[in-house]
Amino acid sequence: MRILKAFFIVMVLFLVVFQNALFSIEKEVNQASAYFEQGVDYYSSGDYEQALSYLTAAIQADNTLIDAYYYRARVYMEYYKDYDKAIADFNKIVSMDQTDFESYYLLGACYFNKGDKNNAQASYNNAINTYISLLNQNTSQPANDITNQVKQRLPYYDVLSIYYMDLLWNLGLL
Repeated sequence: MRILKAFFIVMVLFLVVFQNALFSIEKEVNQASAYFEQGVDYYSSGDYEQALSYLTAAIQADNTLIDAYYYRARVYMEYYKDYDKAIADFNKIVSMDQTDFESYYLLGACYFNKGDKNNAQASYNNAINTYISLLNQNTSQPANDITNQVKQRLPYYDVLSIYYMDLLWNLGLL
């Protein structure tokens, strides 16, 4: 009987501790979501300093919140021109979601703005290839239609083509 009582007490204690842990995780997720929403509101209104503060708090509460990394990277890139921090956030995003072609594209823009043309080219290629791959999985459209959709979604596609042609010209391949 004592063994049964001891087992029962241990199980109750385990359940209390487990329930508290689950409640704590749920609270952190809700808190991360609230910080994220507030950060996006500040971003949308142009208050980038507050946006950065709330988005960072959201990431600290839940480091898997891809959208918080995305908006924070945009703040670093657009407002602060801190391309290194934006690159770190975009890299975090693509490490969690290899199909996020827009983050590859913006990563390329950050590298390009830093003057790192090799990494910019690689990131732009990843963006274009990822987007085309996603389209090929979801459609049976001809390649020309897919290329036109890429141009619409990635506005600097033509600039990239010019850059590649310039690179080939400088290498003596054209």
